[in-house]
Amino acid sequence: MPKDKPTIATRLRRSLQVLAVLMLAVALFADPGCQPKNETVVLDEPAVIIKEPATSTSNKPTNGSSSNMTLMNADDTAAKIAVTTSDPETTARQVTVVDTPQPSTDSGTENTAQPTVAAQPATATNTMAALVQSDPLAAFKQLHADAVAKSADYTCTFTKQERIGDTINKQQVIEAKFRAEPYSVYFHFVENPGLAGKVIYIKDKWVDEDASEPELRQLCAVRPAGLLGIAGVLKQPIRSDRAKKAGRRFIDQFGFERGLELLVRFSQMAADEGTLSLEYQGQGEFKGRPVWLIKRLLPYTDDNGVYPDRLALIYIDQEWGVPIAIHTFRSDSPIPEELLGKYEYTDVNFDAKLSDADFDPDSI
Repeated sequence: MPKDKPTIATRLRRSLQVLAVLMLAVALFADPGCQPKNETVVLDEPAVIIKEPATSTSNKPTNGSSSNMTLMNADDTAAKIAVTTSDPETTARQVTVVDTPQPSTDSGTENTAQPTVAAQPATATNTMAALVQSDPLAAFKQLHADAVAKSADYTCTFTKQERIGDTINKQQVIEAKFRAEPYSVYFHFVENPGLAGKVIYIKDKWVDEDASEPELRQLCAVRPAGLLGIAGVLKQPIRSDRAKKAGRRFIDQFGFERGLELLVRFSQMAADEGTLSLEYQGQGEFKGRPVWLIKRLLPYTDDNGVYPDRLALIYIDQEWGVPIAIHTFRSDSPIPEELLGKYEYTDVNFDAKLSDADFDPDSI
């Protein structure tokens, strides 16, 4: 019995899908990283009140000869630091970053500066507050253990901006869902999506058994952005060369628990080498949330080295015990031109009831 001929609508849909696949292939060839490029960087400048001297809570490098570490010198950096004593009763010091140059906006892109961190005097109100101030590395380890024990699911708005090579990508805003078991991540790129519009990763859900390398076995489901979405949902390795060119972190490194794991891993590595500088800076607010601010220096050389960054400003949420923002730089200066990566979590909902339906590729 002869098969029915496809309808005009079916033929048109198939033609559009073929066209979309061809356009996607051309786009990938032209830009394997699949990321929007722009030199405009959006950063929050920290302004914190420090009640106790930073030297009392720091892990200083003990063997300077084993790294290229240099102490921050405000006089020869573009970002000048102004320090004033404003409260003789508490002997608090208020530190604010001033005269920080902003990237040029000649290209027509908007540079929207974020509000500074509004700060309050630091006081040890509980055990974790005391640990953060006295031993930040021990605090990282405890917070990581707590995050693992909680295995919390949540939704949030995830904002990131990264330097890839010599280019700083545009800031991306992502609607994210996270499920601890099985480890699952859903990304919906709502601002500057690049080629990927929506991405779902579930550990061991989609596996390429014939992959040439072990790190290429884990796959994610990707719906291309815009008109390219008609190509349908594609399966892509999460750690392919394309993924490495698209971002500094992989999708299986997303989340509070794995962010803390990375903080512990590289901090401990530098501590073992005697090259770690880890200092509690004070407490304040980050986008309306009470935080502790910690500054870390690692013996970073370049992107081919062992360490991921030189300077990291880490904002630990005092209530949730997680890093709701991490800003990393390739030098001692926390200025936009030196940015390596910015990762921020806002609108976090730990009461989210997530199910398989939230990570179903047929729904994207």
